[in-house]
Amino acid sequence: MDQLGVDSAAVAALDPVLRDFGACVENDPALFALAHQMFDDVPRHAPYDCDPTGHPQLRNFGQLLRKIQVVLSTPPWFNQTGLAGLPINAMVAWSMATSAGHAFFLHPQVNSHFKRILNAWGAFLQTSASLPALGEHPRTGWFGEDAMREMPHFDEEFVCDPALPYRGFSSWDNFFTRRFRDGQRPVEAPDDNAVIVNPCESAPYKLMEGVQLHERFWIKAQPYSLKHMLADDSMAAQFAGGTVYQAFFKRIQLSPLAQSCGRHHRGDPGDRRQLLCGNAAGRF
Repeated sequence: MDQLGVDSAAVAALDPVLRDFGACVENDPALFALAHQMFDDVPRHAPYDCDPTGHPQLRNFGQLLRKIQVVLSTPPWFNQTGLAGLPINAMVAWSMATSAGHAFFLHPQVNSHFKRILNAWGAFLQTSASLPALGEHPRTGWFGEDAMREMPHFDEEFVCDPALPYRGFSSWDNFFTRRFRDGQRPVEAPDDNAVIVNPCESAPYKLMEGVQLHERFWIKAQPYSLKHMLADDSMAAQFAGGTVYQAFFKRIQLSPLAQSCGRHHRGDPGDRRQLLCGNAAGRF
């Protein structure tokens, strides 16, 4: 992978999921070109000389692979940038926003490889080796001064034991998917099926009614049609003319989210016929 900025010694040190990703990019002419162009197109002046968390901006794909290698065995430390818990997002924030980056991250193979990478990181976050991030360092610990200022009622709201190390959590993922104490989130109008209850800790962002199969609407600042959002599933037509409700997960009040970012609680009495995981849900 020398042409990507990774010499043979560095390749040998990479996790298999990263070696596979690098080989995929190296062997695909279009991805190879985009992987170079998206970093070249990031300006070299402030604020683009650093990523949104203040770390030096990556300048080639090889640097990205090596940095992700570190992430795979590192828990996400707290920070106040709005990207707490999302180090990989910070690494690609500027390059992904270029035209080349947009095309690169739309590619199905790129998304497939990123899913494997995130699954590998998720496996680490379910181990006790991820616990140090739950320490009390005032700036970077999730139970430190800065974080607890944003979660002032943590002990009263969530199932935990402040007397135990790491408040009794067994891993960072266990902390991330923590449970509310009984009574913390009462359900509004539980007997009225016309009332939709927010399925997770999130803030309302957008509501669009009368959505058509090929209409443009925005999710996470990107355009999607209903057909594409549901991955051209045969059931997509049933939702034409319906309503799309979009919410953003809160940065701090993360529970009860995912493993590590997708679990939700469903409060309606209907039958789930099929879980549709389309491009919107699968995109990195």
